[in-house]
Amino acid sequence: MQNVANTITEWVTSSSAEQPLLVISASQQSVLDHIETAKRALGATEQEQKQIASGNHPDIFTIVGEKNRIYIKDIEALKPLLAHKARKRLVLIPHADQLLPEAASALLKILEEPSPSTRFLLGAKNKRGILPTIRSRCRVIFAGKEMAKDSTINTDEFLTRLSGLRKADPFSEEELEGITRLVHGLAQSGTATPALLRVSQRLRDYYKTASIPGGNTKLAADILLASLANLRNTISYVNHTS
Repeated sequence: MQNVANTITEWVTSSSAEQPLLVISASQQSVLDHIETAKRALGATEQEQKQIASGNHPDIFTIVGEKNRIYIKDIEALKPLLAHKARKRLVLIPHADQLLPEAASALLKILEEPSPSTRFLLGAKNKRGILPTIRSRCRVIFAGKEMAKDSTINTDEFLTRLSGLRKADPFSEEELEGITRLVHGLAQSGTATPALLRVSQRLRDYYKTASIPGGNTKLAADILLASLANLRNTISYVNHTS
């Protein structure tokens, strides 16, 4: 099972368009560690790694803001920097829950017109601190202790409900969050089966499809649901024979 670091590395290095990542963790250090992972993934050469270490990489932009606030001017400053789309660029907002309303709206406009070569990585202590319209455009990853907060999910009940669906509409944010938590929780418990690996990959494929205008989310949803049904059957078999 891929861990969060591997997921972030693949997200950065992918040759296709990718949804923004939103890393949720009560630990700010956990968010910063994953940001460092993203930076290292962008640096393909020794020179780039030196630029990253010194904070001078020309294609990495970090938005921090002032006095625990991120203002609209901080977001507007990105526009000329992102105008050139030839190279892959990485935009890091480690404290995205500090976006003021006007800044959040400005960021949303940028995310609504994504560039295949630009990656946005946002961090927050909890998802409630992020504008819902921004959250809906992000692939949410739970890190640190947040990853383990799966006690509210009954695995068999959740899989039974989801695997029995026939999706006519895209997955809701709550459903995707539940699947993500479930996958992370099972992986942490050591249940890294081929069936779980397939669910992880199908979930990634779904996010990718959803990020493409006109992408066939119905087909991607059906494939993801099929992998969930297979995972449920696998878990049920293991529980029955153990």
